[in-house]
Amino acid sequence: MNSLWDDAETAAMAGDALVLRVYSSRLLGQEPSLVLHGGGNTSVKADAVNLFGETEQVLYVKGSGWDLATIEKGGFAPVRLDLLLKMARLQSLSDSDMVNAQRAAMLNPNAPNPSVEAILHAIIPFAYVDHTHTDAVVTISNTADGEARLRAIYGDEVLILPYVMPGFVLARQVYELSESSDWSRLKGIILLHHGLFTFADEARESYENMIELVSRAEAYLATHAPAAAPQPPL
Repeated sequence: MNSLWDDAETAAMAGDALVLRVYSSRLLGQEPSLVLHGGGNTSVKADAVNLFGETEQVLYVKGSGWDLATIEKGGFAPVRLDLLLKMARLQSLSDSDMVNAQRAAMLNPNAPNPSVEAILHAIIPFAYVDHTHTDAVVTISNTADGEARLRAIYGDEVLILPYVMPGFVLARQVYELSESSDWSRLKGIILLHHGLFTFADEARESYENMIELVSRAEAYLATHAPAAAPQPPL
């Protein structure tokens, strides 16, 4: 898989974090093997000025119902970052209460509902977070000894987590692990049987981390496909 990043196209976007977020989100969305049927989500952390002229840290996260291939600035829900991080510190929270709390934490009540993975995006301590349902990584994950295969490919460059339904339980799991993780050494997080998260403080780096990690999975499949055939259903 090749990077589609175009320096000439992004030159005029420098300094506008949300515009760059739109650009790299569309690059991901244009690749069917990353976002089958419009899946996946992205976010960026940036400052925003509220009604009172105060600067707040905001997580702009893909809104429900938007397709990454065609997303616009209005497709990102602006959610107060400090409130999302407070939610992550709760011991328990029902997904319905989480959705309501995220909605209440939005700067713009007319924006789309934030992704159910908004808290997870907030926890990751980088400006840009990209999440896809990459075919190559999920294919390996779904094979016999999938987790061991992924560890052989990526070593300690990625955090590998057991599958948990996206929502508060997953966010809480990442929050607990994050306290003992050296994020500076990580390029991504793999949620088994689900997908891949990459991140960085620059839009291009986060996007190209995704391309690199997926390319390594594709290369592995190209040489190990017969041995990595998916397990038959029970």
